Amino acid sequence: MQQLMAISVFCEDIREEKKGTDTLVGIYPDNVNVPKIPCAFPRLALYTRVHLNPSYNPGEMSLFLRMPDGYEAKLTTFPKELVEKATADANTASGPIAGLVSRAVAGSLRVQQAGRIVAILRSATDEYIIGSLNVQQTPKG
Repeated sequence: MQQLMAISVFCEDIREEKKGTDTLVGIYPDNVNVPKIPCAFPRLALYTRVHLNPSYNPGEMSLFLRMPDGYEAKLTTFPKELVEKATADANTASGPIAGLVSRAVAGSLRVQQAGRIVAILRSATDEYIIGSLNVQQTPKG
C-alpha cells in the first residue's frame, strides 16, 4: 500500500447530516466556465479525505488552496496528535488504513485570473496535489 492517498472534491456546499454522514452539494467538474474574470464564487467548498498506511507517520499536515495567481490560503491543519491517534486507532482495529477528513467552506472566494485552483496537502517533508479546479472564461461566440 502507498504511504498516503488523498483526494479533494470541489463543490458548492457540504452538509453534515445528523447520522454522521456528509452530503456534497453541487460537485464541480474539472473545468468551470465563468462569464468574466476576475470573478467570485459565492460559495466554494472543499471536501478532503486522507488515507494513511497505519505504519506511516507524516507528522502534522496542512491543507492549502493555491489560486491561479499563486496566492496560497491555508484551510486547515491536521495536528501531529490527530494523525498519531488516527494511525494508532487503525492499528488497534487491525484496519488497513487510517483516515482523516476535512470540510472547508469559503464564502465569496475571488478569482483574480483564469487558471487552476489547486488543493495541496503538505507535511514537513512532502507536498501532494490532491485536487484541482480549472477556472476559465466562457468563450465568446
